[in-house]
Amino acid sequence: NLGRKLYARHGSQMEAAIDEMYQCCLNREPLPDEMRTLLSAHADLSHKASNPEAAMIATVRIVMNLDEFVTRN
Repeated sequence: NLGRKLYARHGSQMEAAIDEMYQCCLNREPLPDEMRTLLSAHADLSHKASNPEAAMIATVRIVMNLDEFVTRN
């Protein structure tokens, strides 16, 4: 699972995790607005999730549900 791998590798260093997430899923770096949006979403998920790894997994799912990921050639 990508979320577990990113959490194991980056822990609470979310900017690094999001950078790698975008490289793995979209083959590019996140734009500044995308980074801010995902950092905010991850903070919200962290408050609601049972553990930090679950919040990371949920953040990865956000990226994997982007049209850019789903329709990637």
